[in-house]
Amino acid sequence: LPFAGTYSGKGALRELYAKVLGTSLGQAMIEVKNRMAAGNNVVYLLQLVPPVGEPLELVEVFHFADDGRVAAIKPYYYNSAAVTAAVARAKG
Repeated sequence: LPFAGTYSGKGALRELYAKVLGTSLGQAMIEVKNRMAAGNNVVYLLQLVPPVGEPLELVEVFHFADDGRVAAIKPYYYNSAAVTAAVARAKG
């Protein structure tokens, strides 16, 4: 995936979302379909909605440190080929 990698530091989440929603998918939107929490984890069922093409389903697991800060985010894409195709469409 074009936005794969490790993002760390205070602005990491902002940097990642700007890359995914703005640069890679041409001003896509995120729709939260559901969320569940257990212990230090929150699981989000999401759709990335690009301006052109079908919505892309994914799950993101947020793990929080004991101090409440985000320690890790693990995204799971149902169809990474569809994400790659959506990025290619957005780039023209």
